[in-house]
Amino acid sequence: QGLQGMSQELTAWKDAHPSTQESALLALHFPRALIGKQLFDVVSAGCKAVSSLAAKRHFVEAVSKIATSLTQLAMNPQEEELWRRFANMEVEAPESAGALGGHAQSFGSHLHMKGGVKGHVQVMQDWEWPYMYALADLGFDLAVSSRLKPGPAALRILEVGWGQGISGRRLMDEPQRTGRIKDGITVDYEDARAEAARRAGSGGTMRIHE
Repeated sequence: QGLQGMSQELTAWKDAHPSTQESALLALHFPRALIGKQLFDVVSAGCKAVSSLAAKRHFVEAVSKIATSLTQLAMNPQEEELWRRFANMEVEAPESAGALGGHAQSFGSHLHMKGGVKGHVQVMQDWEWPYMYALADLGFDLAVSSRLKPGPAALRILEVGWGQGISGRRLMDEPQRTGRIKDGITVDYEDARAEAARRAGSGGTMRIHE
């Protein structure tokens, strides 16, 4: 209710101040970094305190709705316009196959979008892959060590944005690469659309933006 009230106040402000500079005044001063840190602390503490999987899912659903509301409150018109432009850009043709395989898999050695001042916008370069591999390795290790129960388990990974599949493929290969598959550790990767449908059936809400 409090977040809904804040949203109504911001909407009323924007309606009363139609110019872009005035309507964005409150959003630009929204304490996003502070709220993000506090929300992370709440999620970490809540997940540790809840023991049953069903209760944890219910808790995460509630926190997700709050996070979505806060994100919507923090958006300003300049960001919304940039996102609209980016969403309409076309993918530039690949120059080579790249380390991840064929063109259809990895967009080649880089991923550029057509547009911008120079004619293309850089999104991803192959020199960034080792860094993303390291993050995936760390995420896998943390997921294994933070299990509620020892022994065989299927780790469920939520990756927001598949992109080129760099970290996603690394995560799916982790059990075999690290030898943890011998301990019964596997990684379950599900399509976001299927996950949204599953949550909708149990009363949850998950919106897919494409």
